[in-house]
Amino acid sequence: MQRHRLSIKLKLLLAILPILAALGFLTTIFVSSYIQYSFQHDLEKQQLTLVSLMAQKLDDQFASYQKTIVSFSKSIPRQALNNPQQLEQYIDSRQGVLEFFDNNVVVFSPQGVLLAETAKRPSRTGTDFSFRDYIIQTRKNWLPVISKPFRSQLNHRPPVVMFTAPVLDKDGTPLAIVGGSINLLRPNLLGRLATTRIGSNGYFYLSDLDRTMIMHPDQNRLMKPVAAPGVNRLYDRALAGFEGAGETSNSEGVAMLTAFKRLSTVNWIMAVQVPVKEAYAAVNTARRLAWISTGCALLVLAILTIAAASHLLAPLQLLTTRVSQVDQDSEYQPIKIASNDEISELATAFNSLMYQLQARERDLRSSRELFQFIADFSHDWIFWRIPGGAMLYISPAAEEITGYSVDELMSEPTLTYTMIHPEDRGLWDQHLCQTEKSPDNQTIEYRIITKSGQVRWLRHICVSIFDDNGALLGVRGSNRDITERKLALLTLKENEERFRLIAKTAHDAIIMTDLHHRISFWNPAAELLFGADSAAVIGLPLVTFLPGLVDAVHQSETNSERGLMLEISGRHQDGHLLMVELAYSQARLSGAPVTVVVARDITARKQTEEQLRYISLHDSLTGLYNRAAFEHHLSRFDKEGPFPLAVIMADLDGLKQVNDTQGHEAGDRLLQAAAELLSLSFRTNDIVARIGGDEFALLLPGIPEEMAKNKFNRLQRQIELFTELPENPQVALSCGMIQVTGPGQLLEAVKQADQLMYQQKKARKENLSLL
Repeated sequence: MQRHRLSIKLKLLLAILPILAALGFLTTIFVSSYIQYSFQHDLEKQQLTLVSLMAQKLDDQFASYQKTIVSFSKSIPRQALNNPQQLEQYIDSRQGVLEFFDNNVVVFSPQGVLLAETAKRPSRTGTDFSFRDYIIQTRKNWLPVISKPFRSQLNHRPPVVMFTAPVLDKDGTPLAIVGGSINLLRPNLLGRLATTRIGSNGYFYLSDLDRTMIMHPDQNRLMKPVAAPGVNRLYDRALAGFEGAGETSNSEGVAMLTAFKRLSTVNWIMAVQVPVKEAYAAVNTARRLAWISTGCALLVLAILTIAAASHLLAPLQLLTTRVSQVDQDSEYQPIKIASNDEISELATAFNSLMYQLQARERDLRSSRELFQFIADFSHDWIFWRIPGGAMLYISPAAEEITGYSVDELMSEPTLTYTMIHPEDRGLWDQHLCQTEKSPDNQTIEYRIITKSGQVRWLRHICVSIFDDNGALLGVRGSNRDITERKLALLTLKENEERFRLIAKTAHDAIIMTDLHHRISFWNPAAELLFGADSAAVIGLPLVTFLPGLVDAVHQSETNSERGLMLEISGRHQDGHLLMVELAYSQARLSGAPVTVVVARDITARKQTEEQLRYISLHDSLTGLYNRAAFEHHLSRFDKEGPFPLAVIMADLDGLKQVNDTQGHEAGDRLLQAAAELLSLSFRTNDIVARIGGDEFALLLPGIPEEMAKNKFNRLQRQIELFTELPENPQVALSCGMIQVTGPGQLLEAVKQADQLMYQQKKARKENLSLL
């Protein structure tokens, strides 16, 4: 009885793996999507509840701040408004208010002029702050105001928020404006919120409707824009009035789950946000477990399917094994498969094909061996390219020329094109077009880039092979390496052109002289530098323009053949001198010794260096040495002397009072007068320095103790004589002097002189108090 035949296609169609896999994937996607939706909905509600609670707490705190400043405005004694000192004392006594407003408490006149403040700094009393927005808003209706965040003028310029309230008379007339500011960086309510973490990476932030960041864990983002319009779309909706939660992207492009709530006391927006990756971590874990379970089930099913297929396709596996064992060099043995299906028919067809191939192989082997012998021993890169670009044969010489192995060139036919130099690919494309149309030999020369990155020149010759019907069978040809010959011709020309181009376009003067230092080459930059044409200077001695060059070279310890770097004076053709920086070297050209000089004008740079050196060592107000110069000379004298040496420390008395009562211009004049007195009282080689605001220091090197005391006493008398003249500022200097006899004592001497100076200052204050 004939057995029923089942085809391989029918057997594979019976497999149920694709259907089960699709069902498993769809079920996993549906369940994980539903879990994520439910979890996201609940999480958004929690985020909105949390931000609403914190916004309410912040509203309550702001209301408390506002109530406190209003209460404080009502308690200020009206008579103290005309006495800044009494007013500051009253403010300092209100510790409860100062604890509330941790940055500053201020009192302004109704016009916005500062009357008093708690900040400890040089007094700003009398400064006009009417330009501040909180002053403008308070004066508009004379009602309490909460300001927008702004940078305080304190030294560290913290971001602050100001709470203001008017001080009114019984009849409602404005008498003053009271303000209290909180530092957004301190651990107040805003500071604690900024450091509060939601989960691992979630946090709160606060902004106004102008997109200014008020509170954020990263202090560098305070007072800066939150995000440009369109970057954080949920934040853009919150600015338009939206209150709620949802997914968005922050300014750094990180996906966030964010909830927004607007404050009721001010037009600010409170936000809480958690990275989506962290918020949905549990959901993502569940999703991964679901996919792992699905994958494991599919893996088990795949194993069962493979086992069934292996049993069904065993005859095909046997055929594959026998085919892979076929040896083309031996007599072919036919393959026999005992199966009543397509596999048995395939084995019969394969047997017939192998008999035909072996017959053709014997005919081609003899001709191939002859061609292979000729090509393998040729130094030229011989190739045979069939239509479509694939290579039928490449000789071993190709690897020596290109660096690519024959296997690489055969497996990647495009290499023969991509290695062509980009500048020569147009020539190659044109050559290919002509080759496909003409049976004649075609010859071109072009460059390639080898595997190691070298550029080589090839001489290419090829011929197209056509069949009897005119159809192209392929191209046969060879490539010969002509790099050495080509480069020898190109190098000579390029070197000459390169030198002329460099010399012509260089910004530095390039000069070449012969053995006797007579000018033999003079580029355009040299003409510009020295004002002399090339035709006029050829043959002149180089010392005409660089008179000190020869002596400078002889004095240098460096071998001139290796090159010297010198800075010397040069002479322009019109006679004026200029400073020149030059590189000097000696070489040989065509066997004859030559000198090459490359020079540039550094006159302006030298002048600038001198100016910068003076500025870095001198005080801009008094013209005396500054602290850096003083410390430099102090260290130098402490090591080298000369000894004995005197140290004088001086302090200008009453400078702060002059600044406070007469202004800083009067204080500057007082400092300049003190500096003039000190400079005129000592020698030019003495070091007189201003080392602080009102502090001076002097070093008197190589002076005996008796002479130093006389100079010190003469300074005291000159100060008294100077102050007796009515047109001079009242200079009062407290001084102290210590004598040093040897190295290593100066630092201690400075401290002792400073103590003596303070003792004199203290004695003066006690004498003034007795008067």
